[in-house]
Amino acid sequence: MRYTLYYNNKTVSDIFNIINYLSYQKYNLIPTKIENNMSLEPMILTEFNKLYIGEKNCIQFYTKESCILHLRDKSNDFKIIL
Repeated sequence: MRYTLYYNNKTVSDIFNIINYLSYQKYNLIPTKIENNMSLEPMILTEFNKLYIGEKNCIQFYTKESCILHLRDKSNDFKIIL
């Protein structure tokens, strides 16, 4: 999964804590780009042009993706069909 995290320094401490935790757990959810934006809300743009706006939606993105990775790691045969 490749994605860009757009952020305003004052609003993303929880998101960066989650990124650090996932990195510690060896999940690769580090964004390909981190860019500062003028919005007060953080945003994530995925490689499939899906946009997550706001801290709650960004955290849901990380939760969903890390659960998928966790299931993939635990399964014998895991395929993602888009």
